[in-house]
Amino acid sequence: MESSSYLPYRFKELCRATTYRPLIRAAVAAAVISLTVPGTSHAQSLELGGKLLEALNEAHDAFESLTTLHQAAQDALSGRSVSAGSDWSTLADRYDHAAQTARSAPLPSDFQSKNIVSVSDFMDCSKRTDSMDKLRGYLGDLQTARDQGNVSLSNLDQRLTEIPPAQKALTYLINVHQQLVSIPVYGQKFAFDWLDLEARVSPALNSLEAELKNQRARIAADVQKLNSEITNYQANLSQLTNVGCSSEAGLDDLMLGTWNQRSRFDVTGGTRAIAGVLILDRKIGEKTYSGTRNLTATHQLTAGYSWLPENLARGAPRGSTTWIESASTTVTATVTDTEVILSYPAAPWEKSGLTVKYQRNGRSFYSDASTFTKQ
Repeated sequence: MESSSYLPYRFKELCRATTYRPLIRAAVAAAVISLTVPGTSHAQSLELGGKLLEALNEAHDAFESLTTLHQAAQDALSGRSVSAGSDWSTLADRYDHAAQTARSAPLPSDFQSKNIVSVSDFMDCSKRTDSMDKLRGYLGDLQTARDQGNVSLSNLDQRLTEIPPAQKALTYLINVHQQLVSIPVYGQKFAFDWLDLEARVSPALNSLEAELKNQRARIAADVQKLNSEITNYQANLSQLTNVGCSSEAGLDDLMLGTWNQRSRFDVTGGTRAIAGVLILDRKIGEKTYSGTRNLTATHQLTAGYSWLPENLARGAPRGSTTWIESASTTVTATVTDTEVILSYPAAPWEKSGLTVKYQRNGRSFYSDASTFTKQ
């Protein structure tokens, strides 16, 4: 397992996802969790398939030895020259070893990749290109694992077709051993332990057949899983290209400039609607910017209410239910991973200086009553 700075390999979160909301950190985290895996190299998937191939090659060599012995026995019983002798002293061990090797072979999906991406790297604009390259590289890792699985299935099918003839040859040798040992000259070529042939070689061959069939079922299911994961991964990988980033350089580009502000409040005796712009034109610290708010507030009285004396002192029109006033204040904006915090002196209709936290959402930030959208 990787350290906490890297996220563990998980498919299910993103494979099940049907919606994706950019710049909500939890969603980004879920996506990157689903698109990364700790580990070593893509080429290792070939090595994993190699262990099964080793088992299949060993089984094939043992099948050929049994075929050679079978042919020699037939030649001897038919009076033909026996070109090559053989014995089965290692057949049982070879079949057993092939079965054990096949049993310990990892599945195609049991690979690890160097294509690791952390959430912090993914959200860093300066590392976004490299992060996306790694995520696309992991798609290649998945596809290589799937292809290796299909190759393994093909190799397994070839070896499985060799088992029925091998079993037939073995049965033949067991049945004719008495005739073989009595043949002049050639009999000594077949004077080996027939009990060992029947008691060890035959069960070992049956065990190998069962293990290869079991491995084939496991690999087929794994390839099916990989196909599903590749389809989901491709769909969700395309969505990640639309996720914004929040590194210093990218954040400067996003925050500096003009933001439209819209707000609406219910107040005692009426409503207040605010429209205006927030102009951030200076960076004054890490993730901190300053500028001005230029606002127009429209105050609307509810029937039966009148302006307070302090409203009249500020210019509220007597006899009218609508009053519009403007204000300009300085402002400081501090950005976190999830919020924009605005601090500013009071406008005339505000009682004191304010510090307000707004939720970030791409090119906007908002509260229950106010929304800022980048021009």
